[in-house]
Amino acid sequence: MLFCSLYVTTGSGTKAAAKAGYKRNPDIVAEKLLGNSEILDHIDKIASSRMRTAKVRMICGLEMLAFGGIGDALRLVLSADPEDVNLDELDLCNVTEFKKTKDGTIECKFADRVKALEKLGVVCEDNSQVAIPFYKALEQSSLALRKSQGDDE
Repeated sequence: MLFCSLYVTTGSGTKAAAKAGYKRNPDIVAEKLLGNSEILDHIDKIASSRMRTAKVRMICGLEMLAFGGIGDALRLVLSADPEDVNLDELDLCNVTEFKKTKDGTIECKFADRVKALEKLGVVCEDNSQVAIPFYKALEQSSLALRKSQGDDE
């Protein structure tokens, strides 16, 4: 259901209802939808799925920073004419900054591999839970809504 996905994305029932097409009284529609246990179950499933996806993406990103190459960045910096290099074909994910000095030299700063490895270790250390505050808060609000309705599952 579109409302559920939008609710997980925005964190706002009113915004989710309005974006889902409920133009008249989206706040009232949101309140009714969030009072439905099937809707809450669907929101829980979407939030859990997104949390797992976010963790996988985080691990992939940290792996790229920790183990990625710097060859493309060096090729760009050392090229006689940087405009001849097709930037779309370069892997520059490890580059944090390019700077041209007063004498025309180009400096290139790279991501801190040690920090990336440390963070990767922390993420991989605890496979059961990842602290993604937004999704945790969303999960807690969903549980609070259920308890307020007397649906203590």
